[in-house]
Amino acid sequence: MKAFKFILLLFITSASLVFGQEKKYFFKHEFQPNSKYLIKLKTDMDGGYKFVGSKEVIDKIGMNEVKMKMNMNMGSTISTQKKQDNKIPFVLEYTDYISEAEINGEKVNRKIPIQGVKLSGDIINGKKMEVKNVEGNINEDTKKILIESIKQFSAIDTDFPKEGLKIGDSFDVVVPYKQSTPQMGDIEMIMNIKYKLLKVEKEEAYFDMLIDFVMGDKNVKNMDLSASGDGKGFLLFDMKNNYFTSQNIDMTINLKLKTELLTLENTSKAKSVVTQQKIK
Repeated sequence: MKAFKFILLLFITSASLVFGQEKKYFFKHEFQPNSKYLIKLKTDMDGGYKFVGSKEVIDKIGMNEVKMKMNMNMGSTISTQKKQDNKIPFVLEYTDYISEAEINGEKVNRKIPIQGVKLSGDIINGKKMEVKNVEGNINEDTKKILIESIKQFSAIDTDFPKEGLKIGDSFDVVVPYKQSTPQMGDIEMIMNIKYKLLKVEKEEAYFDMLIDFVMGDKNVKNMDLSASGDGKGFLLFDMKNNYFTSQNIDMTINLKLKTELLTLENTSKAKSVVTQQKIK
């Protein structure tokens, strides 16, 4: 009997060691010095605006809704240089930009001449990107939008928990978002992202993503603007080279613009895919 109890105790102890000490994985997202990355962004949006107001106002407009579709493809490269203290000099060059829109069935293609535009600066502590110079034939408004976009790109860069993650663990990231527009000034919102580690195979990690964002009411030239949204997606992470290779997000976006005489309500479905490839 004593021998049986001893064997049972060994079995319980072994099981506790095996199942009680599940493997932890550690992640760090950072750009490497003396490297080159190819980045592609594809966004598809389908939605439209509904006009809410008096019959008199709607009759003057001549319609009560506008249907819209938009497809955008953008490519860029990021080249990094030798590390200097905690800074890595970088050059980001836009290689292509294609934007196509359809409004009530009519195609409206907007061209933004950013192909060949270069942004240079420093990457701080492997992730935060600070733009110091912009080269290219673009106006000041476009320049501001590009600089702000780079800030947002590096801000979304995931801060992984330092204590590591087990399969099934989740963590939250709060991302402040800001976009400057000539018509409406600064638009700010807060994005909340919940990541869940689902699996790790061959040094590639797969994260599930849940997202929501909200923008508080904003008064713009006698108009009240508000927006919110939610979505889901996934992130693939290269654990060997410390960068994400793919991020896919499906979102539902709700926007309301209210004036004294009319309210515009928008609901859109948006899908975005960002891919990164280390080519050097």
